[in-house]
Amino acid sequence: MELFALTYSRAIILVAFLLLFGFTALVGWWIFLAPTDSTPEAAYIRGVSVDGYAKVYEGTQKGERSAVFLGPPAGDPKALVHGPGLTLKAGSQVSVSHFMEGLADGRVVGKDGKSCGVCLYGVKQGMTPIGTWNLTDKQSVDVRTGRLAALEVTVVCEGRT
Repeated sequence: MELFALTYSRAIILVAFLLLFGFTALVGWWIFLAPTDSTPEAAYIRGVSVDGYAKVYEGTQKGERSAVFLGPPAGDPKALVHGPGLTLKAGSQVSVSHFMEGLADGRVVGKDGKSCGVCLYGVKQGMTPIGTWNLTDKQSVDVRTGRLAALEVTVVCEGRT
């Protein structure tokens, strides 16, 4: 039985091991859960919400940070979008791609004091959303048929284009 007896030196080693293991686990947990994008665009987009819609995607492409929201079709989607200091005005209604159209835009001041442009886009009726949004098959069909609306909010700040 003396083999498993807890001596002072074994207690010190055990405590050191537990502290090291706990510290390593804590650092790993922080790295895993910490926000990976600290750009002004990412900081701003985290504060954006759309009434009655769920955020289903967030990502960065060419310096622009975008978030995609799914919800019921709305007559005036720009009235549903909220963000710090954000006021959207009707956009030019131009097509930005074969499946997206511009709905509204606005300007805000990011946390770092730089001016940021915010644009609201919608998926055109009858079009299928892009695959990188990771929608389910049912969500894609619902967007294409008009049962759901997909709204994309995109942010780009000064000096990032």
